[in-house]
Order: sequence, then C-alpha cells, then structure tokens
Amino acid sequence: MEKLTIAVSDGIQPSINSERPIVALNNSDLCEVAAVVLSVADILAGELDKIEQSAFGLPVFAALHCDENLPADYLPRLAGVFTCDDGNQDFYGKQL
Repeated sequence: MEKLTIAVSDGIQPSINSERPIVALNNSDLCEVAAVVLSVADILAGELDKIEQSAFGLPVFAALHCDENLPADYLPRLAGVFTCDDGNQDFYGKQL
C-alpha cells in the first residue's frame, strides 16, 4: 500500500518537510491525501470550503508567510497554522 500524500497549495511545498509524498493541491483528487496545507490566498478563494464539501474529513492546515494575516473566523476550521518563514519545517512536517 502506498503512503497517503500531503496536498499543498502552490508555493507552499518548500516550507514543508515530510516523510509523506507532497503533491500539488491542483493535481490531487483528495482520495489518497492524508492532510492538506493551504495558503492564505487559497483559503480566501474558497479552497477550504471545497475541501470540507468533499466529506473526506481531511485535516487542513494553513501556511502563512510572516507578512500575511488570516481572519480569525477560519481558525476553528483548521487543524493548525504553520509559519513558512520560521525555520520549523521539520516540526510542521511531523505534524502532518
């Protein structure tokens, strides 16, 4: 059996170190995905809503750059928030 993948928004992949294979969100059908990491732009564009509607119950994380803000009303819907620029990529990868 293959390992489930981590689906990530464009531009987020360099910020994630994981033992699981990492795939682009736009190339994934979410069937073989263990978790999703979204950029703020994708969350605000409705990707979080689409993932929640898939009914797979996937944990979704947000990845923020230091100059970005995410409206607080999204936080209860997320499994966690990563900061891309803080050097903790290995730690975040283990959470996935």
